[in-house]
Amino acid sequence: SLHHTRGESVAASGPAPNGASPPAASFAAVDAFAKLTVLLVKTVGDPSQGGGGTTVGRLACLSRVWNAIGLACAREAEDRPAVFTGKSYMRMYAIWLRELACPDQVLDLSRHEVQALFAQTLLRLNPRQVPGFAYCWLELVSNRTLLPRLLGSPNREGWVLLEQLLCAGLRFLSPHLLRRPLRLRDSVRTLYRGCLRVLLVLLHDFPE
Repeated sequence: SLHHTRGESVAASGPAPNGASPPAASFAAVDAFAKLTVLLVKTVGDPSQGGGGTTVGRLACLSRVWNAIGLACAREAEDRPAVFTGKSYMRMYAIWLRELACPDQVLDLSRHEVQALFAQTLLRLNPRQVPGFAYCWLELVSNRTLLPRLLGSPNREGWVLLEQLLCAGLRFLSPHLLRRPLRLRDSVRTLYRGCLRVLLVLLHDFPE
């Protein structure tokens, strides 16, 4: 189950006996779960495996998975704000991006439908909705697998999606930036600098 998967990575980073330093978090279960879901989604739609083989069916299945994980992420961030880091969830989404970057006849990240589905998932997890996931969210938006595909999509379809994501991040920052005198907390300043770096990359690589 998802809770068991999350629990394994959390437990691995818990207190160590005799005051020793805790071991590094183990994400083996998280990695396995993320890869398994991609395999299941592709198998469900594979005619050779008895699936329907339709893009709509695969996208619907993928949407249900991403929505469920997104809801779990938002709920955990709300229920356990003091200990929530979002790293396990970010890792899952990053693995899904990497796995879907592999060429596939029906379902891969080069398709606008998959890009739109992932962008919609990130919009639901934007910093205004899930503040505790803000750093991980920005990391996913600027992911080296996702960003080039959005910018290089045919007819600039991905540009609209990226614009929506960037605007969501800036709307979260705007109340902090409009305060006078301007005194940003360290956490907000770090996020602000991260957004600036993304914008500078876009300005350098895609000045138009």
